[in-house]
Amino acid sequence: MSDRIAPYPIPPPQPKDSYEERVCKHDFKLICRTNINNSITFAYHCLLCGKMDKAVKKASLSESEKQSALRMTSDEIGDIRTRYWEGRMSRTREEDDSAWWNWYNGYLRSHYWKARQQAVMKRTNGVCEGCEQNRASQVHHTTYKHVGREPLFDLRAVCADCHEMLHLGRPNGR
Repeated sequence: MSDRIAPYPIPPPQPKDSYEERVCKHDFKLICRTNINNSITFAYHCLLCGKMDKAVKKASLSESEKQSALRMTSDEIGDIRTRYWEGRMSRTREEDDSAWWNWYNGYLRSHYWKARQQAVMKRTNGVCEGCEQNRASQVHHTTYKHVGREPLFDLRAVCADCHEMLHLGRPNGR
């Protein structure tokens, strides 16, 4: 990359992966679980994520506690876990994508991007590198790995038709 073109000073947002951001606000309830072998066990499970807090010995429970415990099978508790993790992963992806696109759109409005755009157009004399027939009107990232500090060889001058063709079938438009 040329020393004349400075990198964008705001780094892209990183995907959320800290434990605190993904923790369930547990709602533990006493569950009477029927296991695969038809044995009965008692334990406190979270009804939101399925996590078991602690097993409880039957002998330590009163008859009224045993009667009031929620009845569930191991499969039903597994379904709670599955729904929780699928939902959490989906929300996290949506939040990560939204944060990334907000950052990226800000970058595209910056003078840092304008300088890279101009350098790429100058390199190609404004001719589309996709079809070599039309006038280039856009700059395409061949990778987003270095976005914000991309070397010029990661960028291609393209016409609108070639740019659209390059993005067809890409997940999240990236």
